[in-house]
Amino acid sequence: MRKLLIFILIIVAAGLWFKQFVRSGGFDRYLDAHPNQALNPAVEYYWGMTLGLADRKESAAYRFTRVTEKYPKSDYAALAYIEYIETLDNMGDRARTIEECKKFLESDYANHPKAEIIRKKLKFFEQGM
Repeated sequence: MRKLLIFILIIVAAGLWFKQFVRSGGFDRYLDAHPNQALNPAVEYYWGMTLGLADRKESAAYRFTRVTEKYPKSDYAALAYIEYIETLDNMGDRARTIEECKKFLESDYANHPKAEIIRKKLKFFEQGM
């Protein structure tokens, strides 16, 4: 029983330390200092998705923009851009959503298989709905 309590205490302490590490920007600095073109975009993308599910839209948008800015040629860049646009829409920022939709469709990502989502969203907004 005593070992279980010590184990739980260690896990809680590690969780609190990691939370502070993330909030202080330490994790971003770590990712920037250790670039891994295969792993880092996936970490940032799924982190953004998790933040979006937790209704932390501003933080999710930040993660998605980091993927598109730092890893523009990765497989996750177009997906992150699409999720960024969806996040802007969910935040109620229609003008910025429309602007980003247009930028997306003018970018290298316009031929991505999921680009149709952005085309439909832009068409929906342009019809005044």
